Amino acid sequence: MDSGWPLVLHLTRTARYARRRETLGLLRDSLGAGMGVRLSPVEEAGARMFEEFFRKEHPRLYRTLLLVTGDRGEADDLAQEAMARVYERWDRVGTAGSPVGYLYRTAFNLNRRRIRRLALRRRADRLESRPQAEPHSVEDRQDVIRAVASLPLPLREAVVLVEW
Repeated sequence: MDSGWPLVLHLTRTARYARRRETLGLLRDSLGAGMGVRLSPVEEAGARMFEEFFRKEHPRLYRTLLLVTGDRGEADDLAQEAMARVYERWDRVGTAGSPVGYLYRTAFNLNRRRIRRLALRRRADRLESRPQAEPHSVEDRQDVIRAVASLPLPLREAVVLVEW
């Protein structure tokens, strides 16, 4: 553990990592005999195929996401989440034409979602920090509503989404 990391963050990351490892099926033994669950031969073969896929693709996916995000923690989280989502659909994805393509599409979609969340958070912070305008008269407000209503629909939607 890095000495600069708070203990809570370390414990949170450790718990998240353990949960994802279990989700990915990398602890197949604990899912099998240890918990009284027996996998069918087809499920066992699928789990072995996914483990092989994981061992081969995870390092490459992580390095790719590290280049995209520039942050080791984010790259690791995105890679693990993408692998977990592929595993959840492995019965379909594993037999598809390009499971690697599906993996990368999933990872990049997760990254786009992360970027959108960060942008929304920054925008909300910026809006909260703006000084509040003084209340306007009812006539001014009605003038603004009429002006916005007179705009073409696409422009009106843009103005409302950006300014309100």
